[in-house]
Amino acid sequence: MICDRNGTNIKQLKIPKDWICYGIDWMDDGESVVFSAREGIPVDGPLPRGFEWPPCYIYKYHIETEKITQLTDDPGWDQTIDWISDDVLPVSPQGKKKVTWGTLKQSSR
Repeated sequence: MICDRNGTNIKQLKIPKDWICYGIDWMDDGESVVFSAREGIPVDGPLPRGFEWPPCYIYKYHIETEKITQLTDDPGWDQTIDWISDDVLPVSPQGKKKVTWGTLKQSSR
């Protein structure tokens, strides 16, 4: 499910029930989301004996059309996504006092 920052305009994404999704983030100026998922996970009851986890792929979900596009085709196990925000503030030493870690540590004793 997705919604606006204030919790309104809630929308349930139509992602297949047998997918386990990881690491979702916005894409295309809010027109889409991108996430990683494993397909074919049993949804009724516990996992069967000897169950092998399917590979993880990266997908794009276009919100308006509800179209899901697979972006990767290498069946890797480590394709879960760890996103960073694009709206971070720049860090600049301009106008800041220079302090070394040793000085900070000494003054805390």
